[in-house]
Amino acid sequence: MWGKQLVVGTEKGHALIYDVVTRNDPAKPYAVELKVAKKEFAKKAVIQITVIEPENLLVSLSDGNIFVHSLPSLSLVCQVSPRTVKGCNLYSIDTSRAEGVRMVAAVKRKLIIFKWEGNEFVQQKELSGIPEAVKTCVWCGQALCIGFKREYNLIDINNGGMTELFPTGKSNPLVAVMPNEQLLLGRDDISVFLGYNGRPTRRFGLSWSETPRAVAHSFPYVVALLSKAVEVQFVFDKLSQQLAIPGAVLSVVGKDGSVYISNGIKDGTLWRLVPVPFDEQIAFLEKRSKFSEALALLKHLPANLVPRRDEKIETLTVLNSYQNFNQGRFGRAMDAFFELKMDPLQVIGLLNDLLPNTLRSKYSYPIPIQPLRGESRRGALVALASYLETKRKELNLSDLLQKFEKDAKSQHSYGATGLVDAGGDVGTLDIGNRQIVWESTVSIPQIIDTVLLRCYVNTEMFDSVRKLLALPNHCHVTQCERVLFAEERFSELVDLYRGRKLHLEALKLLTKLGALPPDNNPLHGTSFTVAYLKNLGKDHIRLILEYSVWVLVSNPADGLSIFTAIRPKDDLLPEEPVVALIEGLVEKGEYNGVFVGNLSEEILVQYLEYLVDSLGNTSQVIHNKLLFKYFKAVLYYKQHATEDVSHMVPGTEPGELGIVRSKLLDFLEESRYYDPATMIGRYKFTERGLHEERAILLSKIGEHYEALKEYVHRLDDFNTAERYCKRHYDPQNTDGKDVYLQLLKVYMDPPSHASAPRFKQAASRLLDVYYKEINPIKALNELSSETSVEELFPYLEKVLRAMNSTRRSLQVCVSLQRSEAMRIKGELFQLTSNSVLITEETICKGCGKSIGSDSIFVRYPNSDLIHNKQKCRNDYQQLVQQLAGAKM
Repeated sequence: MWGKQLVVGTEKGHALIYDVVTRNDPAKPYAVELKVAKKEFAKKAVIQITVIEPENLLVSLSDGNIFVHSLPSLSLVCQVSPRTVKGCNLYSIDTSRAEGVRMVAAVKRKLIIFKWEGNEFVQQKELSGIPEAVKTCVWCGQALCIGFKREYNLIDINNGGMTELFPTGKSNPLVAVMPNEQLLLGRDDISVFLGYNGRPTRRFGLSWSETPRAVAHSFPYVVALLSKAVEVQFVFDKLSQQLAIPGAVLSVVGKDGSVYISNGIKDGTLWRLVPVPFDEQIAFLEKRSKFSEALALLKHLPANLVPRRDEKIETLTVLNSYQNFNQGRFGRAMDAFFELKMDPLQVIGLLNDLLPNTLRSKYSYPIPIQPLRGESRRGALVALASYLETKRKELNLSDLLQKFEKDAKSQHSYGATGLVDAGGDVGTLDIGNRQIVWESTVSIPQIIDTVLLRCYVNTEMFDSVRKLLALPNHCHVTQCERVLFAEERFSELVDLYRGRKLHLEALKLLTKLGALPPDNNPLHGTSFTVAYLKNLGKDHIRLILEYSVWVLVSNPADGLSIFTAIRPKDDLLPEEPVVALIEGLVEKGEYNGVFVGNLSEEILVQYLEYLVDSLGNTSQVIHNKLLFKYFKAVLYYKQHATEDVSHMVPGTEPGELGIVRSKLLDFLEESRYYDPATMIGRYKFTERGLHEERAILLSKIGEHYEALKEYVHRLDDFNTAERYCKRHYDPQNTDGKDVYLQLLKVYMDPPSHASAPRFKQAASRLLDVYYKEINPIKALNELSSETSVEELFPYLEKVLRAMNSTRRSLQVCVSLQRSEAMRIKGELFQLTSNSVLITEETICKGCGKSIGSDSIFVRYPNSDLIHNKQKCRNDYQQLVQQLAGAKM
């Protein structure tokens, strides 16, 4: 094509130029007029012609030579290097570069590159060593795409490097240049898109009904010449057309997109294919409901070719999305709905039964929506779930609900969330309200989360159900409850109740299912109730008490773990109601006046131990209760002991008695919070052989004498009595400083059945060993008149030696204090004897000004004088530091 004129080269060597004129006659819309005819154009058949429009030149190949003629006269300009190109079988011209026109000529196994300069093509380079004859060749930047008989190659024109692409298959090689630096290469009945770098640019090529003879590009179509027809395919989608033009072998594309086709020498006929105006094409495709093809065409057209292009793209995108949904491409449809920012309720309404009744009639669709059943419905639900997941993230529904709950908590009531409802107004959402009827719901967040849960359940995506319910969500309680109950998804139903803080409903369900047989019952047993109650804090103590009863009776250990579970310090359960509950079950087996079954007293003991040992409880009531239980257990085990344990060391008895009694003794010693007076008055310790326990209790109230009598007179254990004195001796405390004296009194007053000499010997040993801890005057008063001086001599000697040593130590201390006092007086005298002469010339070392006779001043040990002012002192300190630094 030269402008609007068609240039034809014939087999007889003629050159013809036709003028193709458009007319307003529907019967004959085009007129063809021969403008130029030159029969002596070439001596033999014209094999190839090319118009170079910028230069008004016509390049032709005939009889193995390349000629250049001028347009429109068709006069010969030059013959291209006859000696070099003789035997040329094809050439390729490139006019795309600013540097000028380039041409490559294929001559046998060589490629010769020329550049148009002045009035001729000048040879630039020769690429030799081509493996075989070139069948086709096109320019692609700084390379050439070559088609050989069996394969395609890229040849770098700078260095001659050759890159193999892929085989041609059974067909002849076909190469067409495409926009955006792409090539279209044929292999049998498939054409593949490659970039100029030789790499594929698309995942899929064009598939033809048979192997093409030739291809040409007319944006946005590719025209292929087949044996019996011409096939036209849309480059960007699966849109094609066939025209019955048999035998077509040559084609050329005009600037207006028209394609001229020749069937060669068969009958010399030329056809002109004219593209239908794009807006008419789009209207035609839209009418045929080919929205995808229309949309693809429209997106790749420049805006100036189609009126209201962007508006039509949006409309077609919506229509195509709904069509994708109707045709089962649910994922693609949902992605488009999200990108279009469509109303999520409009999208949900595609499955009409998912919307509340009040909203179903509100939404309409531009095309009829097909009802879905079976696997198609399941696929739609899966895609809808994915869409709603993305939508709730976009709307930050979880964060929105957390903020709402935080605000509501700070206000101590639940109010409006500020969520926009389906009518565009502000809606309200009470997270625990079961009275809101689903069919009248208009809250978008609530509808989104409720429908999302329903999608999960109906597609058996139960892991996703649990993840949704674990997040802050807006699920409608009653509707979701109905859905989950119908599918018997009780675990997820419990999660729903938990998330909505409907703990009573959750615990009722857990209690009911926990008591049922395990067959098809995943919530059988107490463990699920226990786990739920462990996560409740002190604000739900009534629920915890009520629903822990059946667990305590069924599985006491699990029941106890409810109350001993780790909780934040500010959310610990109050111990009084828990103790009262367990005591009621232990003593009467009742809760709220109803008999539920007795509980072992060991559970109460374990809970009290948890309060004391783990929580550090300091309540006197709790400590007293624990002691009572220990005493009760010890008495029980002593009574039922199978052997005499009276001679055994308390706490070392065999079996449970030794264990419990050891706990009792340790608790009596270590606890400071029980009431010892109450304990002493409650039990008959002596009759029941609880002497060690009585001694500890007496020590707690300062009755050391009575406590020591238990060890010495009742237990006959002098060593333990002395250890008792060591523990309680405190020279600074009135009760503790005479504890050894109390033991001496006990030794000096032996029981009637005891051996007096043994007690007298113990008293002598006590005085001999602990003479420093016993007041000698008080000790002598406690000794009997029968005690001789000879017997007391060792004790008295130690006492006197100790007293003498103390006296000498005191004398030394007095002397040292006197010496120190004399030294201080000397220093004071020396310091006060110094005098300072203040004259008018005496200056402050800090500020440099005169001290003056009426100023308050400070004298440093080095005799420097400064004013008694903070600034002067600071300046002086800086001066001293500078002088010290200079010396260093």
